[in-house]
Amino acid sequence: MRLMYDSITAGLIPRDAQLVAGYVDGLYAWSADDWALFADIPHVRIAVFPTTDDGNCANVEAGDMTPENVVGWVELRRAAGVDPSVYCSAASWATVRAQFQAQGVAEPHYWIATWDSVQAIPPGAVAHQYDNGPNFDTSIVADYWPGVDPMTAPTPAPSPTDPAFAAAVRAVVDQYLAVDIQQGASAQALLQALLKRMQAASDALNLGK
Repeated sequence: MRLMYDSITAGLIPRDAQLVAGYVDGLYAWSADDWALFADIPHVRIAVFPTTDDGNCANVEAGDMTPENVVGWVELRRAAGVDPSVYCSAASWATVRAQFQAQGVAEPHYWIATWDSVQAIPPGAVAHQYDNGPNFDTSIVADYWPGVDPMTAPTPAPSPTDPAFAAAVRAVVDQYLAVDIQQGASAQALLQALLKRMQAASDALNLGK
């Protein structure tokens, strides 16, 4: 779990934040300089208007988006290639979810607010805003937030021409393929033993996965 802070004033947020949330539109939109204060951590970019084709999280509360029109914003951002989230209170969460179901749109990820001081994420959410402070709010966040955290690139397969990989192959071959030839063993028994050790070698090198 990680801690995230959000505020209408970027300068009030502690610099040791693991994630940060701010606004991309409305009265409290952050400037480029505000976002630059936290250049090395993931950003939750909050939109308050359903027509704003920006951000990765919608704000559903009085004066901002509604449970009805946030569905359109989610579709708008998905069309732009974003995997969006929705912020709402625990009290309005069921209503928000019902709107997605009624309009036949797949639900987004959810950031839920309760301000109950409980540092736990509700089932079905990726973040929980548990404290509403005077300068900034505090949330507990899952280790990975789709659409906010960068996707982890798959580890490339080792190249057969890589000397280090070749040495690793040789070490495994030496360990697993040294079949003890016993007097009187049949050719079939020796072949079965060899195949078994070859499979063990393949498993050890993760070949074929």
